[in-house]
Amino acid sequence: NSCWEKVIAIAGSGWLSGGANCALVVKSSTVIGVTDVEKGLEVREIIAIPRTKFSQKLIDKLRKEKETV
Repeated sequence: NSCWEKVIAIAGSGWLSGGANCALVVKSSTVIGVTDVEKGLEVREIIAIPRTKFSQKLIDKLRKEKETV
């Protein structure tokens, strides 16, 4: 078994910045092993690509509303 067979991906997204979609590819580990310095999660690569683009007009409006709150 190579370590690449145990790779998992953790994904997240943000919408205010234009709908970015990203994934963090790590070597898997047991729950207890996650916090272990030597055997815990190991970052292999970070991938980020745009998913949905909001119009610049909408982004500007949302940012302006956020500033007035």
